[in-house]
Amino acid sequence: CIPDWDVDALAVDGETAYVGGSFTDLGLPRDHLAVLDPGSGEPQDGWPGVDGGYVRASVPDGAGGWYLAGDFTSVGGIPRDGLAHLLPDKSVDPGWAPTTDGSVVTIARDTAGVVYIGGAFTEVDGNVPRANFAALDASGRPTAFTANADGQVGAIATSYRFAGSPGTATPVPRLYLGGEFTHVGGAARHYFAAFDPGTGALVGADPELNGKVTTIAVSGGSAFQPRVAYVGGAFTGMPGLARVHAAAFRDDTAAPTTWGPFVDPAPEAI
Repeated sequence: CIPDWDVDALAVDGETAYVGGSFTDLGLPRDHLAVLDPGSGEPQDGWPGVDGGYVRASVPDGAGGWYLAGDFTSVGGIPRDGLAHLLPDKSVDPGWAPTTDGSVVTIARDTAGVVYIGGAFTEVDGNVPRANFAALDASGRPTAFTANADGQVGAIATSYRFAGSPGTATPVPRLYLGGEFTHVGGAARHYFAAFDPGTGALVGADPELNGKVTTIAVSGGSAFQPRVAYVGGAFTGMPGLARVHAAAFRDDTAAPTTWGPFVDPAPEAI
């Protein structure tokens, strides 16, 4: 255990140690990564430590493991350049080790198992051009999908549902990007963009937000219910609409909804 302040006295009686001092908390050591038990909230044992930097974002892999992104240099003693995959047995995936020439600050995964990363970089795996955003396959290699952004991508979210009815269901997958860009995928998109990841096509028009997006979260619902992407950031509106640091967009058209609470200061997470 690690105390949060000084230890001034220590006594041992059999197998029990008594510790006294000016601390208020004794915590288990965790190097930049802690997985909490969903029932008790206590840190789980056995997950590897992260060295050389911080974990900036994480996402479950859907099978009990985790994808990590940040500015670290190793995980569990194994070299990793800011990206790593932890397997359900808490070991580091030996075959998933993508690299970038910059920083990665956000990561997401879709139902097909594609991992999306965003940050401030120009290349993936040393020689594959990708401007601030990349899609990675199960082996960690960049896919053919590109959505080059002219500024940092700082938030990514995905959603998946069906349109129509069970007898005539049409899939509606979505990929949402937020950040400091004004163009993405070869088109004007001010700070927020929605894609169909299956086709790579942009969805909807330029929202023309007047400030960067820092966070995105997508509403839940059943398989046939529309999804809504909620965004937060340093914006105050878009043409004809006041939206102070919070807005929401439909998944089918990427058009803004009527939801727009006044939030101040700008949120960093939703």
